[in-house]
Amino acid sequence: MRSARRWLAARVALPLSDRVSGRRISSRLAHLQAQQWWSPDRIETDAVARLRGLLEHAIAHVPYYRRLLGEAGVRPAAIRSLGDLSRVPVSTKAALRAAGLEQTTAESLPASRRWTSITSGSSGMPFRFHFDMAAEDTRLATFMLALEWAGVGVWDVEIKIGSPFRDASWRYPRVGSLGQLGRRVFLGQRAGRLQSMRPTPEELSRLVREIAGRRAWFLRAFPSMLAVLGDQVIQSGLDLPAYPRAVISRGETLTAVRRATIERAFRRSPVDHYACNEMAHVAQSCPDAPSGFHVLGDRIIVHVVRADGRPAGPGETGRVLLTDLENRVMPFINYAVGDRATVGAPCPCRRGLASLATVDGREAEVIRLPAGEQLSAFTLESCINAECDVGALSEFQIVQTALERVVVRLVTTPRFTRDEARRLRRAFEKVLGPDVSVDLEEVASIPPEPSGKRLVVKTEVPL
Repeated sequence: MRSARRWLAARVALPLSDRVSGRRISSRLAHLQAQQWWSPDRIETDAVARLRGLLEHAIAHVPYYRRLLGEAGVRPAAIRSLGDLSRVPVSTKAALRAAGLEQTTAESLPASRRWTSITSGSSGMPFRFHFDMAAEDTRLATFMLALEWAGVGVWDVEIKIGSPFRDASWRYPRVGSLGQLGRRVFLGQRAGRLQSMRPTPEELSRLVREIAGRRAWFLRAFPSMLAVLGDQVIQSGLDLPAYPRAVISRGETLTAVRRATIERAFRRSPVDHYACNEMAHVAQSCPDAPSGFHVLGDRIIVHVVRADGRPAGPGETGRVLLTDLENRVMPFINYAVGDRATVGAPCPCRRGLASLATVDGREAEVIRLPAGEQLSAFTLESCINAECDVGALSEFQIVQTALERVVVRLVTTPRFTRDEARRLRRAFEKVLGPDVSVDLEEVASIPPEPSGKRLVVKTEVPL
């Protein structure tokens, strides 16, 4: 029954919905499904051609880039490979915010193509930006590819956990109740939300019974929320009416501790989805080799650079710079999104899409040592993975309260032992060095930030 529903939705309902609405989501999805198997050289050749066109457009029609690229002497015709992006100046959220929408928006395109959004991120400073309405079909097709990799589709029931962020993953901008009804009729789309930031297993069970029934369903939320709910499911011993076909983690670092809790509670290994507010869906764990990530199609270029600005090679960690090839209204070119990642080697799945070995978290999620070295969340988590058994912790947070002091907050389970505590302290002392004192602090819970996220590493030291 499920396979028949999926076939009808993908092969009949979605194309019919496009024909009625004038959209082209199904054709864009078909392109992405085929393109993932192109060779890396073919994908890069296509991306470079589109990048040159975007640069030409930005120089001609966007005052901010006309000035930035002109001062740097960037000539689009000289861009011959993705490595040449290192010649293009980096743009930051602060720089784009300071320039203002008038300077960063294309003069040549009508206001009807602008869909304005706002994000504050970890800095708390509001940043207004424009999506390009002409790129919406590709953005939605990219989300559908991500769901396909996770083993589900928009025709399956989606359950989300409440968040203060607006969720823009599967939604037509400026769509009313008629559009929502159309998606439900054509695609069978159905979604529910656990409104509480700390929902209970009983609330999840009730929602699954109410909106899913016998249909397949999937769960999508911040990994910290999934882990907190999963820990309650484990502790309560409650069996869910049905278990999710997929669990999709997004918006935060999926640590090994969080992964273990989610797997045990929901009987599914979580899919790790990497996105940002300004461009939505960027990359996702490979469906065939889930230890690494693939960039989700040809909409975005992910450029990872070392400290000297040169491209990072396989196994090297660096700063993530994103270029949105579809947004002509407000271009994001070599945009520092504030994340760090490690470049991956060619994937055994044989997809030609660019690979990331890991997404190492926010640039702000680092510990700064007195000698000037920086340690990422990924490095610090290795201490916990090495010294604590799976299931001994349900959550943790590393807080730098001063340059010479770090507090490791632990939400423990009954399986956590004093011996693990001693080993964990020694491991952190070894990694952080003799100039940093380490305190372990067992807590009942770790409160979220105002954004709703729970940071893996939090610093109270001025940058």
